[in-house]
Formats: sequence, C-alpha cells, structure tokens
Amino acid sequence: LRSIADKGVAWAQGRLGAYYVNGSEGLIPSAELGHEYIVKAAMQGHKQALYDAGHMFLEGIGCIADSDNGLHFLTEAAKKYHTDAFLRLAKYSMITLKNYEMAYYYYLLYMGCSDNHEKEDKETLSLISDLLDVEVAKSTYKEAEDLINSKPPQSIEMLDYSGVYVEISQNENNETEISLATDDEYFPIALDAAHELIEQMTT
Repeated sequence: LRSIADKGVAWAQGRLGAYYVNGSEGLIPSAELGHEYIVKAAMQGHKQALYDAGHMFLEGIGCIADSDNGLHFLTEAAKKYHTDAFLRLAKYSMITLKNYEMAYYYYLLYMGCSDNHEKEDKETLSLISDLLDVEVAKSTYKEAEDLINSKPPQSIEMLDYSGVYVEISQNENNETEISLATDDEYFPIALDAAHELIEQMTT
C-alpha cells in the first residue's frame, strides 16, 4: 500500500494516512505521517481526504492548527456533498465564527443531504433561523435548496479510500445488478474494499 501511495495514487495515500493516524494494520501511530499522506490525497481532490485534512488542520492533529487551511479543505469537501463536512462547517460557523447565516446555510445542506440527522439538529436549525432576519433566512434557504436540488445523481458509491466504485441498479426485469469499476491499475488490492461496500449496500 505504501509503494502505491508513494506513486501518487490518491485513495492509497488517504488509506495509508488513516492507518498512520489510527495506528491500525500494525503501524506505529504517527499523526504527522498520517497528515502528510492525507493532505497529498486531498490535494488530488479525494472527497474523504478533503474532509479528514480539514478536520486535522482545525484540530492541529499531526500539524500546527490552521483554521484557514482547515476551512479550505472542509469547504472543498462540502462542494463534493460530503455530509459530515456540511455539519462540521455549520457547527464551526455557529460556535467559533458566530456567523449564523453561514451556519444556517450549512445546517440546511446537512439536513437536506443526510438521512442520519438527529432531533437536536432540527432544533438547532430552528434556533439559528430565529436569530436571522426573515429575509436573510428566506434567501439563505433558497440558496441551499437550489444547491440540494442540483446535486448530481449518486448512483455510483465509493467506499472511503477504496479506489473501487460499486453501482447497484435495477434492470428492466426488476432484478438487482451489481457492477464494479476502478479508475486505477491496482484493482486486486482495492477489491477487498469493494466486497465490503457491496455488503453494506445490500444489507
């Protein structure tokens, strides 16, 4: 995996970085090495790595805390509809920046793109809405609604750091079809992750 990551393969960089951060797969934990690999993957636009890099910069994990870089990477992850990035940006905007318009916007995106939100998220959204001018709230709501409605079809799913895409669809006979694809040459190494994703998507 390290040899592939060092060749510049984004999903391998992200996965190896996560292994270093968590000290998994027998590696001695190294937040610094983990941060280095994850940022390399993020610089290539890898969705999960963008979120992880943003989180690490905000928290100073494996690096000196840098809110500007943290927000940059989180915002890039949000552009790819990473729901956790929406939530993280919403909370950061509300608690740290005191920017309630931005917090409202990202909470709306989170609620609109995630099925995993909690009751307290709805309560927080309502609370923030009450803090905003009515016209500002309406305008922000419309902006978020437009972005949610323009979200591209998500028929293809990818397990974080797998490098393998799995698509589940129904054919004309209403039978379930599963197809695999990869955008790099290291298919055998990534295949295990694909099996894991298939299991998640079919249970």
